[in-house]
Amino acid sequence: GFIAGPSWHGIVFILFMGVSGLTDNLVRPLVLGGGDGDLHPLVAFVSAFAGLASLGFYGLFLGPVIVGLFFVLLSLHDARQLITREPLALEDRSPQP
Repeated sequence: GFIAGPSWHGIVFILFMGVSGLTDNLVRPLVLGGGDGDLHPLVAFVSAFAGLASLGFYGLFLGPVIVGLFFVLLSLHDARQLITREPLALEDRSPQP
């Protein structure tokens, strides 16, 4: 037959793929977040390696968290400026009698 070799290799492989897929589906939303802190996967990837280079193992997780917080604060700052900016007053510039 075309199945050759020890069958436990296949079983270990299937278990590993199941665990890694489940972990990916559980951890990715926690790291990348949702809503305002939603990071593009490339930004999360780069920030994870930047965190790893600067902070070590913990930076692998703290890098995307710090970048996500930065983007959230940036969006809050933009929203605050939109709310607090006074609307342009249209003055009546017609001559007064």
